[in-house]
Amino acid sequence: MATRRRGGADLDDLKARLGLSDDADAPSGSSTDASSDAADESDDASDASDASGEESDPLASSPLASAPGAPAPIAAPVAPKPAPAPAPAPRPAAPAAPAARASAPADDDEAAFARGESDEKYEFNFDPNAYDPTLKAPGRSVTGFVIIISVLCIGLGTVMGLGLGLGNEKRMLVNDTIANSGRVLERVEGVATRLTELNTRVASLPVESTYNQEFQDLLTASFTEGAPVFDGASLATAGSVLANDPRVTSPLLEYAVETATLAGLVRTHLELTALDNDAIQRELAGNADAANYGIAFSLDMVLNGYNASIAENPTPYQPPASERVTFENLDTVMIPADAPPEQQVAAYNVVNSAGAPIQVPVHDLLVLPRAQLLPSITDDTPIFRYRQRAARIKGLLNDVVLAQQDIVSGLRDMAEQPQVFAF
Repeated sequence: MATRRRGGADLDDLKARLGLSDDADAPSGSSTDASSDAADESDDASDASDASGEESDPLASSPLASAPGAPAPIAAPVAPKPAPAPAPAPRPAAPAAPAARASAPADDDEAAFARGESDEKYEFNFDPNAYDPTLKAPGRSVTGFVIIISVLCIGLGTVMGLGLGLGNEKRMLVNDTIANSGRVLERVEGVATRLTELNTRVASLPVESTYNQEFQDLLTASFTEGAPVFDGASLATAGSVLANDPRVTSPLLEYAVETATLAGLVRTHLELTALDNDAIQRELAGNADAANYGIAFSLDMVLNGYNASIAENPTPYQPPASERVTFENLDTVMIPADAPPEQQVAAYNVVNSAGAPIQVPVHDLLVLPRAQLLPSITDDTPIFRYRQRAARIKGLLNDVVLAQQDIVSGLRDMAEQPQVFAF
């Protein structure tokens, strides 16, 4: 395969066009534009003759010879070529060509380069399987690849770290809620067991209608020391259960309030019952009394006093004294038992205020209805107030026991959940 290259003719031609040609025929120091142009044209012709291997005819390349009808040019005498002179001084550089012709030398150089051919031959053997490990594709260096992978790993690690961190916080919260559920369940069960037992024992006591000493004894034993209350300390053990699980949040808060309210009611009830104890006992004794009451008096004394007050010499009337008596029935007996029948009178067997049995003539006894003997001026009696307090305590106790069943069940379900993985 032949490659073209610049020959010696091209170099001489370029020097001649730039005004750097060493012409032995031209006088030393001559730098006119005409001689320079003639030398350039002569060099061009000479270069073409050398390249083609033929001698050039200077008359044939003359402008006169190319014109049609022109006379044959007269051959000019050829002067003998002088001996080589010493190397002349460098000629001054020719003036720059006008701007319009600036591209012409470049075009000529390309044409001359195209005409030049080198005699040197080069042969290339192409091996399709050849591999040079030193050659690397641009943009695929190991360093760049490592940097890209590192940036991706850092970004991915950051995202995963944030995601895992947030997820781990949630898992830790779940585990904390499960643990707190177990702790608060123990507190609730301790209170619930005692309240359930108390509710079972007082449920059948008729405290809504009367005083009951057994009810008082049960309340005193349960609430005097270590009252069954789900207090603030117990509520604090709930922790995240209250903050994150709405299933037991409200019921557990209500349970704490209701148990505290129940304990307060019981303490107040016990104190007021102790203050009203004497009045309650008197009222109980009166309600338990089944006797009939009457007023025993002397009718003769009444009549005699009245007659004395209206006589000629009147005396002031003085009502006779009377006595409260009780009796079981109004069956009559004849008194005195040992007197003749015509001297006997009918009488009732009664008991006086001292508890002694006496006989009162039927005309000397006034019967008093029980409703008048124990009149209820108001409903605000000691026993009435007691029954109101006791009924409220029984009702609230039963409500708390019913509500705590759902709370215990919910807490137990939460506490039995398995712990999740967290770090």
